[in-house]
Amino acid sequence: MARAAQLGVSPLSSMNRRTSDHISLSEYWHGISAALDARLKASKKHLGHPAVGQSAEAYYRDLLRDYLPTRYAVETGFVMDASGERSSQIDIIIADTFHIPPLCCEPSYKVFAAESVCAVMEVTTSPKGKVNGVSKLASDVDKLAGVRRLASERDYMDIQPVQTNGKVEFLPVEFRLTGSPRCFLITSGDEWRRTTYESKLISALRRSKEKGNPSWINAAFSMSHGLVRFAPFKDYETEWIESDPLLTFLLIVNESVASFPTFKIKIRRYAKKLPKV
Repeated sequence: MARAAQLGVSPLSSMNRRTSDHISLSEYWHGISAALDARLKASKKHLGHPAVGQSAEAYYRDLLRDYLPTRYAVETGFVMDASGERSSQIDIIIADTFHIPPLCCEPSYKVFAAESVCAVMEVTTSPKGKVNGVSKLASDVDKLAGVRRLASERDYMDIQPVQTNGKVEFLPVEFRLTGSPRCFLITSGDEWRRTTYESKLISALRRSKEKGNPSWINAAFSMSHGLVRFAPFKDYETEWIESDPLLTFLLIVNESVASFPTFKIKIRRYAKKLPKV
């Protein structure tokens, strides 16, 4: 304060100037989103190859790696349960590798135990496209539903103190949790008008559920329209978030994986099952 007085600046005005030198997260994330959108458009316009979709997946994986806690792996690959059943290849798998290691690590994919998977995502730069005669959105929803089914019941273990005859021992306790990983969609490119986009998305979910799949997504991030979030336990009740959608998407993903419980597992249950890909 004495130094401020010598310079002829009151302590209060100095404090006000410091507090006004703030950073706008909204402006920062608007710039990040605009840069990502420009890069995706440039790649699609000038290359026009299926590899464009792989690049988009990689961009989003890198973004999630930067902004998720380091305990979570963010990879492409497969999800497998202890019986040996595995999912289709998933664009983005978010798995807890603090407690549970990957089952298989290859240069272009990894295989994760179902118990380790907290969230899965599908990315598309061609929402209007088709896969084997099925719309791309419907195909993505089906792939996510496959992971939901695989990981709907998860067997864990933990070490807990047990007192017997006055003596405390630390023994393994096994338990089962029910509840599927969180699911998200990411889209860019030609995405219809917003009302049509939402209608197509809900139609894909209904179609998949009518086939007997446990279909659900928590949210879909659209580079053109923003973020649409689905209300839990509602009949496809949606909420559109247009302000800072990319930042909000990352915050929702963080909250979703942080609230998804994972623990240690008996990894040897998987030992006799080699993933066939």
